[in-house]
Amino acid sequence: MTKRSQFKIESLKNLVEIRNFIQTSAVKLGADPEKTADLILAINEATTNIFIHGFKEQPCDIKIIVEFQDKQLTVSVLDDGPPFDPTQAENPDTNAPLDQRQPGGLGIHMMREYADQLIYSRTTKEQNQLVFKIGGKMDINVENIAGERAISILKLSGELDASCYQDAIDKAKELKESGVASILLDLSDLTFMASSGLISLYNIAYIMRGSSFPENNVGWNVLHEIRDELANVSSQEKNFKILSPQPRIMKTLQMTGFDKLIEIHTDREEALASFG
Repeated sequence: MTKRSQFKIESLKNLVEIRNFIQTSAVKLGADPEKTADLILAINEATTNIFIHGFKEQPCDIKIIVEFQDKQLTVSVLDDGPPFDPTQAENPDTNAPLDQRQPGGLGIHMMREYADQLIYSRTTKEQNQLVFKIGGKMDINVENIAGERAISILKLSGELDASCYQDAIDKAKELKESGVASILLDLSDLTFMASSGLISLYNIAYIMRGSSFPENNVGWNVLHEIRDELANVSSQEKNFKILSPQPRIMKTLQMTGFDKLIEIHTDREEALASFG
């Protein structure tokens, strides 16, 4: 399913038309609102750069194509400006003090951060084409670690949202029932996690404690339960830990306080050794 439109950009004020078109098109096509919001931020930076740097703030035409298939939202941005490949630009040092940072580059950095994939090409019509992709199906893989302690690495790849959060819970329950004592949740290839993903993590923590999560805790009740426990957490889970979440997901874990409940590791061997 595809939506297309071309926009005449005469000032930065016109960019709201592009944002509205992407928002409206994505909703009609059935895309997730959270993912759409991230992609709109990325595309707003791209179209701003095109108008200011590519066309020197002179009137220009920008074509937008919105596609949604297999839970993946794709937005293509085409323009007739001079060739420029933002995927080859250097990332700014966001850790440097503000007075020591080089000017520019933050817009491109945001484009990369808010899209799962950013692809540049020069078309046969001599146009710049930037393709932004976000979303897709979630894959679950299990690696059982040999040793006295029954540890499994549960790896989630793709997108963790309301359509698949129960799958992660069911897999953890299956592992626990098969005799697995500890789970290391590998999030290195997980590109997006909605609030429903937090419910997955909380349920898995319950499962690995040997407890059953109350069945009547659904919807907002679950989120209230999570909020209350995180507000009073005094120790971290012993049999459930997280490995290598991507920056956006790490930010979510820290913002919600999950990093206080669940140990987060960046090194696989250290994470496995931490189970004792």
